[in-house]
Amino acid sequence: MPSNFDLRLQHLEDNIRQDQDLLKEYEDSLRYEDDPRRKAKYTREIEQLRESANRYQKEYDELQMQITGEPTVQMQNVAIQLQQINTRIDRLSAGHECRITS
Repeated sequence: MPSNFDLRLQHLEDNIRQDQDLLKEYEDSLRYEDDPRRKAKYTREIEQLRESANRYQKEYDELQMQITGEPTVQMQNVAIQLQQINTRIDRLSAGHECRITS
């Protein structure tokens, strides 16, 4: 039977995977969108995904602090996924800001 930590890590992984899928959809939509209102909407949604990823990172860090010893492979996977989301959001935000100022 999985521990509460393992179960929560599974939930975090599932939520992160869903956020990654949604982020990909917004990236694709924003890339090809011409309507400024829709672009603004996608940008807001992307920012909400960033906040969500930050909440997952905070919870992950708290779980990691509660567990003694080396992080598990599952915890390392969660950390990698969170880092990937933040990197993609940062690149997307930077690209979008460059287009706005141009």
